[in-house]
Amino acid sequence: MIQKQTWVKIADSSLAKWSKTFQLYGGFSRANTSTGNFIKGSVRIVQPPIQTYKGFTVRIIMKGKVSKILITRQVYNSLFFNWLGINFKLNSGIILKKKKIPSSQHILGPTTRNIRFKKYILFFHFIF
Repeated sequence: MIQKQTWVKIADSSLAKWSKTFQLYGGFSRANTSTGNFIKGSVRIVQPPIQTYKGFTVRIIMKGKVSKILITRQVYNSLFFNWLGINFKLNSGIILKKKKIPSSQHILGPTTRNIRFKKYILFFHFIF
């Protein structure tokens, strides 16, 4: 259950670490969301940029950048169709560039299976 003003850890290989939500997609008076849904948030904590090596440049994400985020893990217990529940220690998500395109190539940590059923992704390696 992710609500407005919730801190979300970014679980991809971009330089952003933490984001804060300010809008929930999926309805006019939506109060909370779960895994597999989108939120809009601003990046609050950013990792320092990595040194360039032989012309390799790093795409820098600035603090305060507003972006669309796909929720991959949540602390609240999420139930599946077979009454199996799972919860994680942190809320986490992936920053998206466009509708279903992630901003980075790698996703860190496990994700839930219902995201794969919604066909948002073809790039997850660790599926719970």
